[in-house]
Amino acid sequence: MPELILVGPVPPPTGGVATHVVDLAGALVRRGARPRLVRDRRVAVLGELWPARGAFVHLHVCGHNGKSYALTGLLAARPGRTIVTLHSGLAPAWLAGLRAARRRAARAVLRAVSAVVCVSEAVAEAVGALGVPDRDLVIAPAFIAEALQPGRPPQALLGAPGRVVACAVAPGAEYGAELLGEAFSRIAPLEPGLSLAVYGPGGAPAEVARFLAARGLGARVHDLGELRRPEALGVLTACDLFVRPTLADGDAVSVREARALGCRVVASDAATRPAGCLLFPQGDAGALAAALRQALAAPPPPAVRDDGLAALLALYERLGIVLDAEPRWETPCAESPAA
Repeated sequence: MPELILVGPVPPPTGGVATHVVDLAGALVRRGARPRLVRDRRVAVLGELWPARGAFVHLHVCGHNGKSYALTGLLAARPGRTIVTLHSGLAPAWLAGLRAARRRAARAVLRAVSAVVCVSEAVAEAVGALGVPDRDLVIAPAFIAEALQPGRPPQALLGAPGRVVACAVAPGAEYGAELLGEAFSRIAPLEPGLSLAVYGPGGAPAEVARFLAARGLGARVHDLGELRRPEALGVLTACDLFVRPTLADGDAVSVREARALGCRVVASDAATRPAGCLLFPQGDAGALAAALRQALAAPPPPAVRDDGLAALLALYERLGIVLDAEPRWETPCAESPAA
């Protein structure tokens, strides 16, 4: 079997794509592989991967900037099979907005790899519209259910009175942090025992906390900052509802984690969501507020553990990477085994 290399972001900082790359590495280790992780910097590609002739490389990129296709093109030009996963919900609009010459370049790059993994139907449709054949496309959510190992939630939640709504936020308008603050400020007077827990990289959680503090609701916000993966999963087991207020999504690892752990979920209709999510029209603060109250009044729906691992393993096997059929749970895998 050729050397197997995963290229993409890895923690720190934590994020949906980085989480998926580490979870995928763990799933492969448990099935007998010894994957190497390389951060998605161009110097790493040139310095570490170009000499790895014959290696099987799985690249993970957002898909909504030129760097994504430059890295993909570099790897596709080397000897050995390369596949790429496009993760971002901004990718379809970005690809559709390219001028003719750049569309041709993106099409050439994506047709040069062995397969393009798309995290949603919307991303697959955008790639297909470029002229990439359906046979080279695989749709697989960036979520691996077997990797869920919740830890102890932060102390702030363990001691929180009343009910808690949780949200993972990150820098960028597409994550809907301001929309979340506006919706929570609308329902706070109607739900006196309700608090909001926000966590994630960068200053996004603090921005939500400041927004609500300016409206006299600072005492009802838990700014948890950036959490390690077990703690973040612990939040999902401790909260009463998880909300995803995004304006764009490729898929959403956090939404699938929440549903797999049996949590209520309110999410925008910016992407396909797993069963049991209560959806609201993206960008509509009033609709989000109403959905939060409706979901809190209903019992939690049954857990849903749909993921993309089976599709990825089938693709690997088709391309010559044959792994054990069942995971070996006694095999350890580091949280961030980055090279």
